[in-house]
Amino acid sequence: LTPEGHLIPWSRWTAGGVTVTTSVCEVRRASPAGDVLVVGAKAALTNPGAATKNIALIVALRPLGPAGFAVNTLTVDGRSALLVDGRPALIGEGPPMSAGGAADDCVGRLAAERKVPAGSSARSADGSCSGALLYLLTIAPGATIERGFVCPVLPGRRAVGHRWDGESPWAQLDLSVPNPPEGGQLQPDPGQPILLGFDPRL
Repeated sequence: LTPEGHLIPWSRWTAGGVTVTTSVCEVRRASPAGDVLVVGAKAALTNPGAATKNIALIVALRPLGPAGFAVNTLTVDGRSALLVDGRPALIGEGPPMSAGGAADDCVGRLAAERKVPAGSSARSADGSCSGALLYLLTIAPGATIERGFVCPVLPGRRAVGHRWDGESPWAQLDLSVPNPPEGGQLQPDPGQPILLGFDPRL
């Protein structure tokens, strides 16, 4: 539970003398295109020390993880949004210092250098594009700065149920095909202007 008692997953760690608390939650929101599922993420950065901290917060979009998806094209739109295959995928609260995309998954290496990819668009035949938003923040002693982000769930794509292979009682593979050309349930895409109006703190 969050300190307020909400059933929202959160984690906390320290980096560079700053305490970072991240939380994430998926909710349903009404839109002119129909009810849309969106993920709201928040990063709260606290400076517990006696000196001002100048830090870089880099928010990355990568084609990895159990909820990952092939990123065939990535475009920076309006500086604070990353589009995947022409659909909104990551929308930041407020404009970042810079944003960019690349045809390969290089954002981790660049983040270590306080950089993001230089390109405003990228294309990858094997779906390995990546992108990032860079925020440069100055945090006074004892202060906390928050940044929020909205990620719509499969906008304009088809959601499908699990299809387990049934081969093992211990672990099974999901044989379902993400975003099939037919079947599944088409998810609405309300468009970036509507998504920009969603509160990332949900």
